[in-house]
Amino acid sequence: MKRPFFAAWSLLFFVLLLAFPDTVFQGATSGLLLWFRTVLPTLLPFFIVSGFLIRTDAVVWISKWLSPFLCRIFRISPYGAFAMLCGFLCGYPMGAKTTADLVREEKISPSEGNYLLSFCNNASPGYIANFLTVQCLKSPSFTLPSVCLLLLVPMVCSLGFRQLFRSGNYRDEKPFSRQPGPDSGSSCSADDCIMDALENIARIGGYIMLFSILFSVLRLIPDPPFLIRLILIPSLEMTNGAVYLCSLDLAPAVKYALVIFLTSFGGFCCAAQTASVIRGTGLMFWPYMAEKLAAAVASSFLAFVFYPVFCTL
Repeated sequence: MKRPFFAAWSLLFFVLLLAFPDTVFQGATSGLLLWFRTVLPTLLPFFIVSGFLIRTDAVVWISKWLSPFLCRIFRISPYGAFAMLCGFLCGYPMGAKTTADLVREEKISPSEGNYLLSFCNNASPGYIANFLTVQCLKSPSFTLPSVCLLLLVPMVCSLGFRQLFRSGNYRDEKPFSRQPGPDSGSSCSADDCIMDALENIARIGGYIMLFSILFSVLRLIPDPPFLIRLILIPSLEMTNGAVYLCSLDLAPAVKYALVIFLTSFGGFCCAAQTASVIRGTGLMFWPYMAEKLAAAVASSFLAFVFYPVFCTL
C-alpha cells in the first residue's frame, strides 16, 4: 500500500518540477528559509537537550517535580509529565518527538505514549503570541484567548481520549528499568543525542520544503473552489497557511476561527513531521490525526462563538 502511494507522490513532484520550475523554486526557497530562520534555531537546541535529559536520567528530577500536579489530573506517569511539558511549551513536533524517545528508551509504555500523543503535540505559546496573533492577526489582545483555546482545549479533550487507551490510568505505572551499558560514556551519549537531533531536524526541513512547494503550486489555481481555498491550501503548511488565511477577504470571526483550526490541527506538514519522529515506536498515527482533528474542530467552534467577547478584551 505504501509503495504505490510514495510512487504517486514522487511522480507528482517530478511533474511539478518540470511544469512549474519558477514556482517550485520560490516554494522551496520559502520553505528552506522558514526552516533555517525559525525552525532550526528554535527546535534544534530542544531536540539535543531533551535527548540529554532522557538518556542521562536527568529527566527523573524534572518528572518528580511535575508529577504531583500533572499526574494527578491527567493520570499519566512522571515521565509522561515531562513529555507533556515539552509538547505544550516547545511546539510541533516536540511533543511527539519526546513521547517517541521515551517509548524507545522504555521509560513509558506504548499505550501511555499513544495517550500522550493524542493531546500533547501542539503549537508553542511563543508561536501563538509572537507570530499568530501579532504578525498574522494584527491583534495582540487576542494572545491570551488564543493561547487558552489552543492549549486548554486539547487538555479537556484528553479526558475523552483517555478512554480509548485501556483504562487510561498510568499514575501508578512503573517505568521499565533500563541499565546503562558498559560503553555508555558521556561523550558517546552526547554524540548520539546531537546526531539524532540533526537527523530529525534535517528531516523536518525536507518536509517543510516539500509542502511549501505544494502550497506555492496550488496557489496558482485561478479562483479555486471553496474547500480548496479555505481548507486544502492553508492546511498544507501551518505558517504559510496562517499568513494566507489572514490575507483573504473574510469576515473577521470566520478568519479567526479558520486560523485557530489550522494552528490546532497543525497542517499536513506537521502531520508528516509527527509520522517521521514516531516511526518505529509502535505509536499510532491515524488515531492521532483523528484526535487532532477533533480538538481543532472544538477550538475553532469556540473561537467563532466567543469572537465578539474577545474583541472587547
